[in-house]
Amino acid sequence: MNDATEAAQLPEFTKLSAKIYPPVLWAFDRQLTSALLRRDAFMDRVIGLEIQNIKADLAGKRNSDAARRHISRCLNMLGGAKTGPLHPVSIAVRKTTAAALRQVVDEHNLCRDGLINWIIVLLRSTDALLDALDLPKEVSGRWASGLEGVPTSPLGMIEAAQWDPFFYLRESCRERYGCGLYDLPLRPHLLGFQCVLEDDRVPNTEASKQREARDAEMFALLSDFEDAVRAPEAEASGADRG
Repeated sequence: MNDATEAAQLPEFTKLSAKIYPPVLWAFDRQLTSALLRRDAFMDRVIGLEIQNIKADLAGKRNSDAARRHISRCLNMLGGAKTGPLHPVSIAVRKTTAAALRQVVDEHNLCRDGLINWIIVLLRSTDALLDALDLPKEVSGRWASGLEGVPTSPLGMIEAAQWDPFFYLRESCRERYGCGLYDLPLRPHLLGFQCVLEDDRVPNTEASKQREARDAEMFALLSDFEDAVRAPEAEASGADRG
C-alpha cells in the first residue's frame, strides 16, 4: 500500500488525482527524497497555504472555456514524443485542502492540472525557469534588506519555506512585474502552466483576431510615420547631391 492510499483511508484525508509533466515529476521526487520529505504531506501543506495567494492574484479574473482548453492542450503538448504523456499521480491531501482547491478552480475556471504542475515547477525553481521569468536566483529586493527571519540552519530554512514556500519568488515577481505568480503572463513555451489566460492570447478566438487587427493597424501607422520622417531627409540628401 503506497503513502497516498494509506493516508487517504484516514477520515480527514482524500485522494487528489492529477496529471504531471514527467520530467518535472521525476526531478521533483528526487529532490524530495534528497530532502527527506514525503511528497503527499509536503504538497498538502503547500497547496493549502497557496490557496490564499492564488485567490489574491486571480481576484476578478476568470478563464473562458476556450482559454482553459488551450492551457490544457499546451500542457499536454509539452516536450513532445520524447517525454511521453502526462503521468497520473494520486496525492493524499486533507479534505479541507481538496475543497479549497476545488473552489478556487471552479471560481476562476482554471485548468487544475496546469495549476498543480505550476506549483511543482515553482517549488523547484530551476535556474532555467528563473532565467525564463527574469527573476533573481538569490534573495534580493528592497523587501529583503537584512534577510531578517531567514534562518541559517538548513533544516530551519526548509521548515520556514514550508510555511510560505514562495515568499521570495512572489515578492520578486511583484517587485519586477507588479503582479503575482498566478497571474504572471507566461511565454508561449510555458503556457501549459498558465493559470488565467486572456482570450486575446488564445488562437482563433474573436478577441485574438481583434488584437491581431489592432496590431496590424498600429504597424501600418508606425510604418507611415517612419516614411513621413524619412521623406524630408531623403529630399535634403538629394538636394545636397544636386
